Amino acid sequence: MTKFNINANWDSGKKSIIAASRDLWDLLKALSEIDELFLTPIFSKEHQKTVSFCIEKLSREEAINIISLTILNFSMHDIAKYEKEKNPTLHYTRDLGFSFVLGYSETISFNVIIGCAGPNGLSLLSSHLTSSPFEWYYRILKAIVSGSRAIRATVGIRDLPFQKACKNIVAPLGWITYFSKEFKPEIPDNLERIEYEYTDKGKYLILTREDFTMNKEIYEAHKETLLGIMEEIKQRVPEYSK
Repeated sequence: MTKFNINANWDSGKKSIIAASRDLWDLLKALSEIDELFLTPIFSKEHQKTVSFCIEKLSREEAINIISLTILNFSMHDIAKYEKEKNPTLHYTRDLGFSFVLGYSETISFNVIIGCAGPNGLSLLSSHLTSSPFEWYYRILKAIVSGSRAIRATVGIRDLPFQKACKNIVAPLGWITYFSKEFKPEIPDNLERIEYEYTDKGKYLILTREDFTMNKEIYEAHKETLLGIMEEIKQRVPEYSK
């Protein structure tokens, strides 16, 4: 089992099913270009029939049509229950947005919420990945960032004690953490013990380029390093604390 989470948040903003589906297509396409694992997305929701397709076999318009109709069908019950709308269309919007599970074979799955008036994004639901190299995770994160125009994204530590230690932190750091230029509070550019990589739209903070989960002592030492860096940010940027 992997010891890492993958999470991303992008712009808040209520969008119609069809508009949110176009955005989601950009993300699916970006992921499909880094690993064949991501060529066949599987959409699922409780009490609903799963839907999947191969990205290579469909045009952009065909894929967006499948995505939008799937999301509409997945959302019909909730829309009727909470908004009392019996005949929503692909142009329907709702403050709560549209949520579902996005999976890839039985290897990895994400909870996804799109078109929401509040935060939109994805978070790792389950993973049966064996240990993967840094570059694989880095490519995934970069694809998520470029495909979703993320404000923040992480390959985070999947460790309950670590997560509890970060409960009062606005945006915990991970193995790899991305912050866009729009992210607030602004994260300093001169923190020690961490590597920076800059892009036109933001920056990546990299703890190490080695898989540090193979040795317990090294793993715990890297967790402490992250906690120390976050403590420094809290001292320099008071808004970093909840």
